[in-house]
Amino acid sequence: MWQRIQTIYMLLAFVALVLFNFFSLANFSFNDTTWELMPYQFVGNEMGGAPLYFLRFGGIAANLVALVILFMITRYNNRRLQLRLGHISYFFLLVLTVVMYINMGSIKDFMEESMGKIEVVYNLGSYLPVIAIAFLILANRSIKKDEELIRSMDRLR
Repeated sequence: MWQRIQTIYMLLAFVALVLFNFFSLANFSFNDTTWELMPYQFVGNEMGGAPLYFLRFGGIAANLVALVILFMITRYNNRRLQLRLGHISYFFLLVLTVVMYINMGSIKDFMEESMGKIEVVYNLGSYLPVIAIAFLILANRSIKKDEELIRSMDRLR
Protein backbone atom coordinates (compact mmCIF):
# COMPACT_ATOMS: atom_id res chain seq x y z
CA MET A 1 0.00 0.00 0.00
CA TRP A 2 2.60 2.61 1.04
CA GLN A 3 4.96 1.70 -1.79
CA ARG A 4 2.53 3.07 -4.37
CA ILE A 5 3.07 6.70 -5.34
CA GLN A 6 -0.66 7.44 -5.45
CA THR A 7 -0.87 6.62 -1.74
CA ILE A 8 1.75 9.28 -1.05
CA TYR A 9 -0.19 11.79 -3.17
CA MET A 10 -3.42 10.98 -1.34
CA LEU A 11 -1.65 11.29 2.00
CA LEU A 12 -0.29 14.72 1.02
CA ALA A 13 -3.80 15.82 -0.03
CA PHE A 14 -5.12 14.59 3.32
CA VAL A 15 -2.42 16.52 5.20
CA ALA A 16 -3.19 19.68 3.20
CA LEU A 17 -6.87 19.45 4.14
CA VAL A 18 -6.10 18.81 7.80
CA LEU A 19 -3.78 21.84 7.83
CA PHE A 20 -6.60 23.86 6.24
CA ASN A 21 -8.29 23.86 9.67
CA PHE A 22 -5.36 25.57 11.37
CA PHE A 23 -4.22 28.25 8.93
CA SER A 24 -5.74 31.63 8.26
CA LEU A 25 -7.53 32.07 4.93
CA ALA A 26 -7.13 35.83 4.56
CA ASN A 27 -6.42 39.05 6.42
CA PHE A 28 -8.64 42.09 5.86
CA SER A 29 -6.98 45.38 6.76
CA PHE A 30 -8.38 48.88 7.15
CA ASN A 31 -6.01 51.55 8.47
CA ASP A 32 -4.46 49.92 11.56
CA THR A 33 -7.23 47.37 12.14
CA THR A 34 -6.84 43.81 10.86
CA TRP A 35 -9.42 41.01 10.76
CA GLU A 36 -8.36 37.42 10.21
CA LEU A 37 -10.62 34.93 8.42
CA MET A 38 -10.20 31.37 9.67
CA PRO A 39 -12.10 28.32 8.34
CA TYR A 40 -14.41 28.35 11.39
CA GLN A 41 -14.35 31.91 12.68
CA PHE A 42 -13.73 35.55 11.88
CA VAL A 43 -11.09 36.89 14.30
CA GLY A 44 -11.16 40.58 15.11
CA ASN A 45 -13.93 43.06 15.71
CA GLU A 46 -17.45 41.70 15.35
CA MET A 47 -18.68 41.87 11.76
CA GLY A 48 -22.42 42.09 12.28
CA GLY A 49 -24.26 41.15 9.10
CA ALA A 50 -21.16 40.11 7.16
CA PRO A 51 -21.76 37.24 4.70
CA LEU A 52 -19.99 34.54 6.69
CA TYR A 53 -21.91 31.52 5.37
CA PHE A 54 -18.68 29.83 4.31
CA LEU A 55 -17.53 29.61 7.91
CA ARG A 56 -20.32 27.18 8.73
CA PHE A 57 -19.72 24.79 5.86
CA GLY A 58 -16.21 25.27 4.47
CA GLY A 59 -14.24 23.66 7.25
CA ILE A 60 -16.76 20.84 7.66
CA ALA A 61 -16.72 20.14 3.91
CA ALA A 62 -12.91 20.08 3.88
CA ASN A 63 -12.90 17.62 6.78
CA LEU A 64 -15.43 15.37 5.05
CA VAL A 65 -13.31 15.31 1.89
CA ALA A 66 -10.26 14.55 4.05
CA LEU A 67 -12.11 11.55 5.50
CA VAL A 68 -13.01 10.38 1.99
CA ILE A 69 -9.33 10.63 1.03
CA LEU A 70 -8.38 8.63 4.11
CA PHE A 71 -10.94 6.01 3.04
CA MET A 72 -9.40 6.05 -0.46
CA ILE A 73 -6.00 5.23 1.01
CA THR A 74 -7.40 2.15 2.74
CA ARG A 75 -9.05 0.90 -0.48
CA TYR A 76 -5.73 0.29 -2.27
CA ASN A 77 -6.92 -3.03 -3.73
CA ASN A 78 -9.97 -1.49 -5.45
CA ARG A 79 -8.53 0.96 -7.97
CA ARG A 80 -11.84 1.74 -9.69
CA LEU A 81 -13.38 2.80 -6.38
CA GLN A 82 -10.31 4.91 -5.68
CA LEU A 83 -10.71 6.61 -9.06
CA ARG A 84 -14.39 7.38 -8.46
CA LEU A 85 -13.76 8.69 -4.97
CA GLY A 86 -10.86 10.76 -6.31
CA HIS A 87 -13.08 12.36 -8.94
CA ILE A 88 -15.78 13.08 -6.37
CA SER A 89 -13.22 14.50 -3.93
CA TYR A 90 -11.64 16.92 -6.32
CA PHE A 91 -15.04 18.02 -7.60
CA PHE A 92 -16.11 18.89 -4.04
CA LEU A 93 -12.76 20.56 -3.36
CA LEU A 94 -13.16 22.62 -6.51
CA VAL A 95 -16.63 23.73 -5.38
CA LEU A 96 -15.25 24.44 -1.89
CA THR A 97 -12.45 26.56 -3.32
CA VAL A 98 -14.74 28.56 -5.61
CA VAL A 99 -17.23 29.20 -2.80
CA MET A 100 -14.38 30.16 -0.48
CA TYR A 101 -13.02 32.80 -2.87
CA ILE A 102 -16.51 34.11 -3.67
CA ASN A 103 -17.22 34.42 0.05
CA MET A 104 -13.94 36.23 0.68
CA GLY A 105 -14.81 38.65 -2.12
CA SER A 106 -18.28 39.27 -0.70
CA ILE A 107 -16.82 39.88 2.77
CA LYS A 108 -14.44 42.41 1.23
CA ASP A 109 -17.33 44.12 -0.61
CA PHE A 110 -19.42 44.19 2.57
CA MET A 111 -16.58 45.75 4.54
CA GLU A 112 -15.84 48.30 1.80
CA GLU A 113 -19.47 49.48 1.83
CA SER A 114 -19.24 50.46 5.46
CA MET A 115 -15.57 51.41 5.88
CA GLY A 116 -13.96 52.28 2.59
CA LYS A 117 -11.00 50.69 0.83
CA ILE A 118 -10.05 47.33 2.37
CA GLU A 119 -6.78 45.53 1.70
CA VAL A 120 -7.01 41.73 1.45
CA VAL A 121 -4.02 39.43 1.87
CA TYR A 122 -4.66 35.77 1.06
CA ASN A 123 -2.82 33.44 3.41
CA LEU A 124 -1.69 29.82 3.19
CA GLY A 125 -5.08 28.46 4.23
CA SER A 126 -6.69 29.75 1.06
CA TYR A 127 -4.19 27.85 -1.09
CA LEU A 128 -4.33 24.50 0.73
CA PRO A 129 -7.51 23.23 -1.02
CA VAL A 130 -5.88 24.03 -4.38
CA ILE A 131 -2.79 22.08 -3.32
CA ALA A 132 -5.03 19.16 -2.27
CA ILE A 133 -6.75 19.24 -5.68
CA ALA A 134 -3.36 19.06 -7.40
CA PHE A 135 -2.33 16.06 -5.29
CA LEU A 136 -5.64 14.32 -5.99
CA ILE A 137 -5.19 14.82 -9.73
CA LEU A 138 -1.69 13.34 -9.49
CA ALA A 139 -3.04 10.42 -7.44
CA ASN A 140 -5.77 9.72 -10.00
CA ARG A 141 -3.24 9.77 -12.83
CA SER A 142 -1.10 7.25 -10.95
CA ILE A 143 -4.12 5.05 -10.23
CA LYS A 144 -5.02 5.08 -13.95
CA LYS A 145 -1.46 4.09 -14.85
CA ASP A 146 -1.63 1.23 -12.35
CA GLU A 147 -4.95 0.09 -13.79
CA GLU A 148 -3.55 0.17 -17.35
CA LEU A 149 -0.49 -1.79 -16.23
CA ILE A 150 -2.66 -4.46 -14.60
CA ARG A 151 -4.85 -4.71 -17.71
CA SER A 152 -1.82 -5.10 -19.98
CA MET A 153 -0.41 -7.82 -17.71
CA ASP A 154 -3.77 -9.62 -17.81
CA ARG A 155 -3.65 -9.59 -21.61
CA LEU A 156 -0.21 -11.20 -21.56
CA ARG A 157 -1.43 -14.11 -19.45
